[in-house]
Amino acid sequence: MHLNRAGRSYAAVLTWTAGATTALAVGLATNSLSGAKLRLHWAIPAAVSFALAALGYLERSRRPASGLLIASPLSIWPQNWVKPVQEYVREYHLATTQIVVPITVSQLGTVPIAEKLAKRVRDWQKAQVEIPIRRSDSTAIFLNSPTPVCFSLGAQLREMKSIRVFQLKGNSSGGVSSFFEAVDLRRRPKSMRWARWLSEQHVAGTGGTPGVTAVILDISKNPISPQALQDAWARGATNAMIVTFADATKFLGKRRSLREVPESRRAMSGITRACETILIRHLDALAESGGAPSKVLLYIRMPVSMAFALGYQLKRNSFDYLYQQSDSSPFIQFIV
Repeated sequence: MHLNRAGRSYAAVLTWTAGATTALAVGLATNSLSGAKLRLHWAIPAAVSFALAALGYLERSRRPASGLLIASPLSIWPQNWVKPVQEYVREYHLATTQIVVPITVSQLGTVPIAEKLAKRVRDWQKAQVEIPIRRSDSTAIFLNSPTPVCFSLGAQLREMKSIRVFQLKGNSSGGVSSFFEAVDLRRRPKSMRWARWLSEQHVAGTGGTPGVTAVILDISKNPISPQALQDAWARGATNAMIVTFADATKFLGKRRSLREVPESRRAMSGITRACETILIRHLDALAESGGAPSKVLLYIRMPVSMAFALGYQLKRNSFDYLYQQSDSSPFIQFIV
């Protein structure tokens, strides 16, 4: 559910109305009415009161019980993401912990960033053991790290339950409306209709090292596919799979395509599930045709919330992560 100011106000109105109706019920009960008429006048507002109170409770229980700000920001990145996160968690009274491991560009290939972040998250989890937790409680995660780090971090935190990942809006100016719930990892989308918005392309190399393959997940308005493919050939890949946005003409009846992921939980969860399905099918096909690849070069550009969710849901950890800081910079292999 999208946690916004309207939802908070809605729950407050329900609670207030339930209280007012309860007071009315009590007042009627003390009235001079008698017999069946008394019972009828009392039962109706009491039932309404109970229903409204239940709705108010359910509305509040949908909110996360705690928040985690997980970040490994590059030193050259602007730090304007911190303020909207702080405003958001303050507005919704989340008990929030910050886990930050700053890095520099020169450390990208030498420091195991995701491993450091995962260890600190587990330490945080251990500290929560003595705190009573309801089954319905969930943890809101806010991410600010390079995309491959988020993917690997999700893979390393699969044992963590009840996660909801929030995403900063693309054109955000700050404030509590700057975030939306991108992926709810407590449930998996059943529909695969978002798969048709993706295009899957297989490319064979002209040489390379046997057993080396490349996967390019290019789900972004700033594509990296051409540069990533050239880098993959230079690193010895014999073949590559490229996943990008598809032309939607054939199923919408007019020319239309996505240039970036819609900012909604339904779209982000659905496209993440579609990427997972495509990737698993591709790796299984490679294993059946000539043996499992010994090295998979992963080039990934997508919203960080989706990258975290994909790593969390995908039952494979052995990737070589490649990252490009800008369109003009070379790809760097991550140690995550």
